[in-house]
Amino acid sequence: MDTFWTLLSPLNWLDLHFIFLIWFSKELDLPILCTFLGIIIKVFHHDHNPPHIHVEYAEFKALVEIKTGKIISGKLPPRAFRALNEWRKIHLKEIHRAWLTAQSGRMPKKIKPLE
Repeated sequence: MDTFWTLLSPLNWLDLHFIFLIWFSKELDLPILCTFLGIIIKVFHHDHNPPHIHVEYAEFKALVEIKTGKIISGKLPPRAFRALNEWRKIHLKEIHRAWLTAQSGRMPKKIKPLE
């Protein structure tokens, strides 16, 4: 008989993180800050430190630290990562403000895409 942990073993930490946040989220509408070039950028309510964004691109998912642009976990293709990092540098203050807003349980404002 399989145990709970045996069933979870094929999942990696990033998958569990997304499952946990979605399962326990107070709102079903998770804040999408921006979408461009197929990249979806989100922040979640009441998320853990360090301040970070959740990024999805095709089948790739990653957590990216807002301040440094470092990938905390997951993967992104180099081209998507470069575009994301360019956008992050331009909108750094807005992204950090959005993260703080989401941590207080409120819906952050959308941020302009990379042009």
